[in-house]
Amino acid sequence: MKFVLPTKIDRSKRKSISIVINKDNILIKAPLRASETAIKQVLLNKQAWIEKSITKVQHKIGTQELINSKNIYLQGRPFPVEIDSSIHSLKFATDRFLVSSTSNLEKQVKVFIQNSFHKYLEQKVFF
Repeated sequence: MKFVLPTKIDRSKRKSISIVINKDNILIKAPLRASETAIKQVLLNKQAWIEKSITKVQHKIGTQELINSKNIYLQGRPFPVEIDSSIHSLKFATDRFLVSSTSNLEKQVKVFIQNSFHKYLEQKVFF
């Protein structure tokens, strides 16, 4: 059986075999005593699921690349949008916008602009 992505077997002290699909490879986590035949049998049984999961991962990567190619205009200048899953909300880093996900990008931009506007007003208006 041949997959589009390279496979890597990680043996550890565990009782079951699991399959993890990443953008770079297929990781098979197997018990120390699992035979190659048993691992191949699990891969054969799960082949349809593996192929479906690879398609999902590749689609997700393609979507992220498409989003990363978009710009948000701020004060008439375009700034690229990049996905960074380690942050929780839209952030501006000197030359680009960082977002955690693109599911509600418009709302994130609106909240960011409102917060920025309030900070600007606080600096300009004295109470």
